Amino acid sequence: MKTSLLPLLLTLIGAPLCQAVERMEIAKVNTDSLTTETQVYGQNVGEDHMLFIWWMPFEFWQSTISQDNTLTDLEKKEFLETLEDYSLVAIVQGDFTTLGTMKFYSREEVNKNLKITYQPEKGPATEIFQEENISPELNVLLNIFKPMLAQMMGNMGSSMHFFVLKNTDGDDKKIIDPYQKGSIQFQVAKRKDKAIIKDKIEMPLNSLYIPRKCPNGNDAHISWKYCPWTGKKLPE
Repeated sequence: MKTSLLPLLLTLIGAPLCQAVERMEIAKVNTDSLTTETQVYGQNVGEDHMLFIWWMPFEFWQSTISQDNTLTDLEKKEFLETLEDYSLVAIVQGDFTTLGTMKFYSREEVNKNLKITYQPEKGPATEIFQEENISPELNVLLNIFKPMLAQMMGNMGSSMHFFVLKNTDGDDKKIIDPYQKGSIQFQVAKRKDKAIIKDKIEMPLNSLYIPRKCPNGNDAHISWKYCPWTGKKLPE
């Protein structure tokens, strides 16, 4: 009798059958979802222009490498040690020609007007500067990524430019934490009319958390405080 009454009792008192916010074990993170969350296409860029931005936080490499069965434990360790203090930004920018082909921007053209800013939930925005002293090990990895992307994405991949961002301050504290509420904002400019283009990635990243459940059984996004279907407050 007690067992049969439990669901009804929970419904009456409005107690959702779900856990509080909990981080997903990094090896179990859905890398496809994480990739989607960290990629943006420039908004309102016009029909003659294309902008693609991919931010790769350290957590992206942790989840991807931990699930890669082709690497040895030592290779995984060395890979992650090389990347742990950084995040990478890959950008493809181009103009469509009158013939419908794409005239891609060089790295110098993209970088000339590139500005990256981190806006935390509270406090002022901070401009994120590129790392100038790239280690030989990191440089090797960047030279590996380029042909891989070219093979996967064709001309778009071969025209993708990498920018290295230092992601720890003088106290070894993370500057951009994808588990915390905030946003990383990007600004570039067009070649022709110098029009400024802005886009951003919102955090926390949903794929880094175990999904909470709304009372109706649907997954709740990490940014939600209330279930949009039932109006019930979600556990925090």
